[in-house]
Parts: sequence; C-alpha cells; structure tokens
Amino acid sequence: MAEETFCPFLAKVTEQALHFESPKIPPCIPPPHRSSPQQFRRLKLYHPLSFSWTHVVCSSAVRSNLVKIGVNLDIFVGTSLVDFYTAMGDLNLTKKVFEDLPDKDEVTRYAMLSSYVNKFNDMGKARDLFEKIPCKDLVIWDTIILEYVKAGESELAKKYFDRAPVKDLLMFNTILGCLAKNGEVECLLRLFHELPCRDLVSWNTIIGGLAGALDTGMWLHSYIDRRCSELNIMIGTALVDMYCKSGDLESAGWLMRKKCFYGMSGDFGLTPKLEHYGCMVDLLGRAGLLDEAYNLIQSMLYEPHAGAWSALLGACKIHRNVELAEKAIEHLIKLDLEDGGYLTIMFNIYANA
Repeated sequence: MAEETFCPFLAKVTEQALHFESPKIPPCIPPPHRSSPQQFRRLKLYHPLSFSWTHVVCSSAVRSNLVKIGVNLDIFVGTSLVDFYTAMGDLNLTKKVFEDLPDKDEVTRYAMLSSYVNKFNDMGKARDLFEKIPCKDLVIWDTIILEYVKAGESELAKKYFDRAPVKDLLMFNTILGCLAKNGEVECLLRLFHELPCRDLVSWNTIIGGLAGALDTGMWLHSYIDRRCSELNIMIGTALVDMYCKSGDLESAGWLMRKKCFYGMSGDFGLTPKLEHYGCMVDLLGRAGLLDEAYNLIQSMLYEPHAGAWSALLGACKIHRNVELAEKAIEHLIKLDLEDGGYLTIMFNIYANA
C-alpha cells in the first residue's frame, strides 16, 4: 500500500516545489523507508510534465521532503544528489549524501571520486576514497591515473599504473603522454613496445615524445613506413612536427609535401587555401628549397598573396639568394605599396650578398 500511495504523493510534492511553495507531507500517507527504480518510473505517469528523475531531485524544496521520507537513502537518488551538489559546488553536502548512503555501487563511488578530482581539486581525499573502494573497475583506475598526470604527479601516476591489475589502451596512452611530456625517451619507447595494440593517439604521442631525438624519430618513421601501407595525415603531421623540433627541416619539408599538403586534395578532396600555400612556401624556404618554393607560388590556384611572397623574401634573406629576392620584392611592391619593411629586407639582402 505504501508503494501505491508514494508516487502520487511525490508528484504532489514536486508540483508544489515548482510553484515555490513549502510542501507538506499529508499525515494519511505512511512514508516509505525504501524506494525503487519502479517507483521512479511510475512517477512520470502521475505528473503531466513527465519529469526525468534528475529534474526531480535537483530541487531543494523536493530534496527536503525526500530527506523526511527517507527516499535519499536509495542508491539511485543518492547518486543523483551527489552529482547535483557537486555541480552546485557544495562539498559538505556532497560528502554527507555519499556517506549517508547505506549501499554504494561503482557508479556512486565514481561520482564521488570525480567530484574530488574534477570539481574540488582535492587529490588527497580522492586518493583516500580510491583506496577504500573494494572493487575497482577500469574507469576508476583510468580516472585516478589521468588526474595524477594532469596534476603533474608523474611518479604517483606511474605507481598506480603499475598497480592496476588490468590495463586498457586509454591507460597506456595516458602514461605514454606523461613520459613524453617529461622527456623520458627510453621509458617511452619501452612502454610503446609493450602496447597490446596501438591507435592514432598512441602513434601521435610517441612521435611527439621523440622531438629532439632525431635518430630514434627517423627509426620510428621508417618503422611506420614498413608497417603502414598509407601514412595517416594526422601521423604525418606529427612526424613533420617532430622533424621541425629536431632541426631537420629538409625531412620535414619533404614529408609535408608528400602527405600533409598534397594529401589534402588526393586523400580528403580538400582544396588548399592561401594560408596553406603560405605555410608551405615558408617551410620550403627555411629548408633552403628556394626554387621549389618559387615554383609552388607560380603553380598556385589563386593569385599569389603577399604572405607567400614575403615568406619567400624572408627565406632569400636567410640563404642570400638575390635573384629570387628581386622577383619576390617586385610582386610585393605591386601588392602592398604602403609597407616599406620589404624594402628594408631587400636592402639587407643586397648588403649581405
């Protein structure tokens, strides 16, 4: 009988809360001591607005009545209240609701753990809660490891990674990123070889972590060429970045032409824009491939803009190429008469020739 009368009673409380009234418990209805998912679903049949349960519990007026009748002891409502008070930024009420729950499952514990690390930035309490969780699933392990990496506590992150009984690819990628950020190249390579499988994040992380270790980066590039029939454009971009940071602009320029630039139209059906041409000219010019940079400008699908010609002029200054500099300055004067900086650069090119 209590279950039959509970739903219309709670619907009445909800309706009163929406009108900002202080709902009163009718004395004729015995308060149930335990709710159930079936009761939650049946409430929608009694209320014309068909509220979701999150909407019901996220009202202070309704919550005060839920406490009186003991519904907040239910694990489903309790978990929703943990999320609600977390969003409100009230740590004390969040902890109180969590601690008052007689039964807690993995979802409830994850909600509280997420509150500590994402909202309240309290890794100490998060660690204490983590150690008390009897059965930790992959989500719990991934969360604590990721948050230690974000907090810069790489040693603790690696410690929990070693403790994890089961490791998924997300966990491996998290530690790979941690090792790459700290420049631990040997550990990075060793862990990379231990991966049971690799995705795009794994490859990008290892490539980015090898910036500055040119020999190892070139070996990895060779390894990718042998194992992959076609180079993914995202991996190609990571390799270009690795070569640039290692000072090998020639290899970066070659790879940029092969995959990232010409692959735009061939692989993805995208037409390069002026900005792409400007970046490509700048990269070729810095690598000393001035003739190729000039030919690229000549083959542009658009009218070459000042950015492309100024990139070529800057490269001519670096490599002291007067002939191409004169061609570049001729076009720049036509395109941008008001900028006298180009003439200063040309004067310096003549002076250093």
